[in-house]
Amino acid sequence: MLEQERVRFTAFDEWSAWIQTNRWIFDAKRIASIVERVQRNGLIDPVYGWIPAPEVRVVGSNYRETIVARQANARVRAELDLIVDIALEKGWEIDVYAPESITPFAGRLRKTFPRFIGSEYLPDPGSRAKLDARHRDILHQDVQALSFATNSFDLYISNEIFEHVPSIEETLGEALRVLKPGGTLISTFPFRFMHEISLEKARMVDSKINYLTDPEYHGNPVGNGVGSLVFTIPAWDILKQSRKVGFAAAHMYFVSSARLGVTGADLAGIFVLAARK
Repeated sequence: MLEQERVRFTAFDEWSAWIQTNRWIFDAKRIASIVERVQRNGLIDPVYGWIPAPEVRVVGSNYRETIVARQANARVRAELDLIVDIALEKGWEIDVYAPESITPFAGRLRKTFPRFIGSEYLPDPGSRAKLDARHRDILHQDVQALSFATNSFDLYISNEIFEHVPSIEETLGEALRVLKPGGTLISTFPFRFMHEISLEKARMVDSKINYLTDPEYHGNPVGNGVGSLVFTIPAWDILKQSRKVGFAAAHMYFVSSARLGVTGADLAGIFVLAARK
């Protein structure tokens, strides 16, 4: 069994060709073996190092989210595998932004990067009032219209956000604007990995939501219990969108690792977008 795979793709055609000779990614036995190994031996966190098996929890079969060690799941460790490479290249004193502030991952980023800034989407006083009192001074940001100056950050980390914005292209454009030259966007989101075209589920028309399918909602740490509406499920065309707004390079990384405890339930790995200005 391979210890780790991290493969970079620039387009759907590359992915389609690669999977013809790498069918192991769909192998349920391989997925199960990754889960069994971390439960038996523990795993390596890209920042903290080895975490023993008693500290690894697997709660449910959505392994992307449920192989958890020290409040980081498989998806986060796949991201951190790329983030650590950037930190080793540029140093840990880089300017980092993430549109999340009260999540465990935001807490990790705050401890790891001294110049980290996090935010939440709090568009009105009512949404802020619903927060715990200790969180009511959190910075509000709309990722489609960030308040930061141009060229502010070396690294922009976006977790499970793009599917909830009315315009992915505007969000990518704002990420590009606030990144410094050579800066990088790292992002995860539900990904239609077998499709070239994103699935639009809702759109904004004259400030009103037009539903194109049955409404779908995902959890929101500062929401009202209903969750956040899904506007689009991204597919491989997000790479074209990234280049269209001006990113010099955009790739999807497929990360599969028994060592890191990184796998999904239906696919033996996780996709991470990396776009460099």
